[in-house]
Amino acid sequence: MFYPSIDEVKIMAKDYNIIPVAMEVYADMETPISLFKRFEESSYCFLLESVEGGEKWARYSIIGRNPFLIVESFRNKTVIKERNGSQKEVEGNPVEIIKELMGKFKGADLPNLPRFNGGAVGYFGYDIIRHYENLPNVPEDDLHLPESHFMFTDEVLVYDHLKQKIHIIVNLHVNGNLERAYNSAVDRIKSIHREIHDTKWKTMDNYIFDDNKKDNEFTVKSNVSKESFCQNVLKAKQYIKDGDIFRVVLSQRLCVETDQNPFNIYRSLRLINPSPYMYYLKFGNYRIIGSSPEMLVRVENGIVETCPIAGTRKRARTEEEDEALEKELLSDERELAGHVMLVDLEETISEEFQDTVL
Repeated sequence: MFYPSIDEVKIMAKDYNIIPVAMEVYADMETPISLFKRFEESSYCFLLESVEGGEKWARYSIIGRNPFLIVESFRNKTVIKERNGSQKEVEGNPVEIIKELMGKFKGADLPNLPRFNGGAVGYFGYDIIRHYENLPNVPEDDLHLPESHFMFTDEVLVYDHLKQKIHIIVNLHVNGNLERAYNSAVDRIKSIHREIHDTKWKTMDNYIFDDNKKDNEFTVKSNVSKESFCQNVLKAKQYIKDGDIFRVVLSQRLCVETDQNPFNIYRSLRLINPSPYMYYLKFGNYRIIGSSPEMLVRVENGIVETCPIAGTRKRARTEEEDEALEKELLSDERELAGHVMLVDLEETISEEFQDTVL
């Protein structure tokens, strides 16, 4: 019922200090959405999902909650909060602090579990670059959000779309009496199992958005005027001509005020724009929601993998139209130049940081 056994854990504890303990339960009457809804009241939790090729669900959806560590940084100060309520402040580069924390954990892998069964989930903001480059024009911090924010979870639910099962996983910390820690992990798994089958949980609405709410017709606001944005484009083109830069991404923040449920916004996004990388991260009083087609970087077994997207075409209605669009894309000089530039950039970055990856 529970795996690995306590005897197997004792053997693994010689080489690892984090060991997943798991149980499988049937989930043919559940979805990742209905499952996550049970746990969304937690202050810190996440849902990770994936659609391959925009057409079919990837094998796993991953839910995490109840972190044992929360790490948030603001400029040169990082706050580390533990599950027991204690916390401390550390100064320095938040990336290096996260790296140091990650280095303290050596997790065991079980062959029948997905590549992620516990660990750190969160984000690094764009301004993290200021810890590596001396940049002028420090922007106003009008959102007052952490520069980086991570939750270290040892309690994970993995929804297996292929087998229609849920892996309930609690990671055991090897730091004392192993049998007591194992029994505690088993008790937590049993408690989660009861939550999954609790009929008292609030059912979801059949609709995603409330049609009676006034903000269904909303106004999109930008933090940059059209005139300023166009001027920035002209400046960027001049910098390129002068040889000061070879690529720049001009951005703007688009804002919409709404009182709709944040999780319902995610539900709508996953239906409108199903993508390989979809995420809903709840950090206390704010959420990070997204749906992206692109993997920035993956480090696994000492191998760095990156998959930048350069040039796209919409999917056609027939295979013949798809092939025609593919040929058009492969013969587009601008798209080919962009592809070569991105590949060269990724190779340069990978070579520069190959000895420093986590």
